[in-house]
Amino acid sequence: MKHLSGLLFGLLASHVLSVSAQTCDYEHTPVDTPDARYQIDNDGTVTDLNTHLMWQICPAGLSGKDCTNGKATEMNWQQALLYAEEQRGKKLAGYNDWRLPTVKELRTLSNRQCNYPAVNIHAFPNTPSYWYWSISPVISDGAYAWGIASDYGYDSWSNKLNKGLIRLVRTIR
Repeated sequence: MKHLSGLLFGLLASHVLSVSAQTCDYEHTPVDTPDARYQIDNDGTVTDLNTHLMWQICPAGLSGKDCTNGKATEMNWQQALLYAEEQRGKKLAGYNDWRLPTVKELRTLSNRQCNYPAVNIHAFPNTPSYWYWSISPVISDGAYAWGIASDYGYDSWSNKLNKGLIRLVRTIR
């Protein structure tokens, strides 16, 4: 029985790893977010040299060099806005001007060359494939806001009551 349960655990673990592993099409899809575009700092941030935006490497709730400590914090849009506002009073990596990105800014992280997640995993390791909120509301319907589904990197809108993750940003110009 012990052998059977070990085998079952091994099968389940390998299935989960294969489902969540990033896949990339390097042959047919142009590189959206090459490694050279990012300056990875030792303070939990990464700077996009093209956009002059500094991002938190880990989504809210995760920490550590490879974002393996903790659990990503799911929150609705209102909670995401409040979280970002609370962070403005704290010094994260020495800065207190962190905010939720606009959908346009969030879109710059999408690496459509890869899926699950559609981001540069060298710059943003262990990024959960999930919905990420932006600060951008849907103008035509106040119940919705824009964000990015990081599994394939496409922007869309979602009901503000739904849960999502956040990655804070700041401008460095």
